[in-house]
Amino acid sequence: MHRRAAVVLVLGVLLAAGCSARESDDSAPDVPGALYVDPRSSAARWVEANPDDPRAAVIRDRLASHAVARWIGPDNVRENVEGYTLAAARKRQTPVLVAYNIPVRDCNQEAAGGARSGGDYRQWAADLAAGIGRRPAIVIAEPDALIHLDCLSEQGRRERARLLTTLVDTLRERAPRALVYLDAGDGRWNSPETMAPLLAAAGIAGARGFALNVANYNPTLDLIGVAKELRELLSDRYGINTHFVLDTGRNGNPDYDGKDWCNPPDRRLGDPPVVGGQDGLDARLWVKPPGESDGDCGTAPGTTAGTFAPDLAYRMAVG
Repeated sequence: MHRRAAVVLVLGVLLAAGCSARESDDSAPDVPGALYVDPRSSAARWVEANPDDPRAAVIRDRLASHAVARWIGPDNVRENVEGYTLAAARKRQTPVLVAYNIPVRDCNQEAAGGARSGGDYRQWAADLAAGIGRRPAIVIAEPDALIHLDCLSEQGRRERARLLTTLVDTLRERAPRALVYLDAGDGRWNSPETMAPLLAAAGIAGARGFALNVANYNPTLDLIGVAKELRELLSDRYGINTHFVLDTGRNGNPDYDGKDWCNPPDRRLGDPPVVGGQDGLDARLWVKPPGESDGDCGTAPGTTAGTFAPDLAYRMAVG
């Protein structure tokens, strides 16, 4: 997914959608048990289909054995989410979901798609919440939705802010144990000064917080600094206290300048998924499953965005 900076000119437009403050919440995240390890993740399915491949043991032990997020698109959302969260609940574990169906998704680039209309999206959000029900879950809300605004009209930008707020509110009301984190960009090209008003306008006051570095490669120490600044801006300017999560699946090599976002070379697995942290950090997660391609580019030519590429996975695991 192309991580472009949000357009500063849209801030006033989105702020017209409004935001509301909430009381400070310094509680630990409600995450029962461990994070759910999906036995049908893309890495696990590849290992099952290729048991004799010389790369299989490494991919099994270093990728498939860890919790990764399940990305939720437009199809059979209630049925799929209900089945997935029930499977996690039976193991007394907490699943990680990515809500990824905003209209004009990814500005019609590598991961194009999404709901056909605002009405379809609102129904989809209701079905997503119904699928989760009263079970615990971590939900990453709409990666790239707030940084991909320059392809939308003024009306489209307003509608996007309303739809994100609807998603947050629907999950809060109908899936009360879901911890929702709005995507806040990559922490490099999307400055806290830019992202704070966008998040406020998109309903972060009703969410648990924000997610940084989804599907990107920026090092954890840099992200911690960005998160600190963004939390302070949201608190000081909007009265909104937030927590945050980081996508650490592919940021194990700190030598990264951010210029090459699509299957760049020399990337490594980052910190394993774990709940907990300090100064507002709720969890390190593998939101973009390591080994899944960013698209037909870089070190994985001929692949499609979101498909598992064993060579890519193996190189991330062993260097």
